[in-house]
Amino acid sequence: MINLQLYVDNQLVEMFEDESITLTQTIQDVKQIDKVFSDFSKTFNVPASETNNKIFQHFYNFEILNGFDARKLVDSELYLNYRLFKKGKIKLEGTTLKINKPHTYKLTFFGNTVNLKDKLGDSNLSNLPTLTELEFEYTDTNIKGLLNTATSKTMDGVVFPEVLLVPLITHTKRLIYDSGSSSANTETLANLSYTAGQNKGLEFDQLKPAIRVHAIIKAIE
Repeated sequence: MINLQLYVDNQLVEMFEDESITLTQTIQDVKQIDKVFSDFSKTFNVPASETNNKIFQHFYNFEILNGFDARKLVDSELYLNYRLFKKGKIKLEGTTLKINKPHTYKLTFFGNTVNLKDKLGDSNLSNLPTLTELEFEYTDTNIKGLLNTATSKTMDGVVFPEVLLVPLITHTKRLIYDSGSSSANTETLANLSYTAGQNKGLEFDQLKPAIRVHAIIKAIE
């Protein structure tokens, strides 16, 4: 006979004797990287016992402050006859009450490779320390230099040729070239045909630097 044990944060969860867990092993869609899944289970129930109430911090009681955060996945392990079967995460889906008393906790098990969005969380590109090596002072001289010549950098011992550059793409104004026009630039147009004392050409603060995608991917790795 095979018995199942579930550990959440290294704590053994008490199970219903007749409760089963159906585990599905699949990759949903490798073409959509944000939707790549590994193993996951159907939602199953565990009793709201004294032990489980401690693990899930009486989640059914909304008056408890700083209790169990069901928005986050918690480290868990599945054992078969006390032999490790699968490591992953547990998500608390909710609780049920009977006669105004806690009865069950609803759980879903996920393998270690879950939604990419869950793994990244609220992280931004600014959280990648490798990319800080590309920082520079935003001045007209530096922008003009990067507009003419892309910069190569060595990051974590890897040489990235022409990784930092400034493309001729404006964030607000539309670019035109009119050598016959002497009118000054407007709020929506920038005339690249510069004439001293008549129009400004392209203001440097209309341009933003760019980093090659390869370097960003390597920084994430």
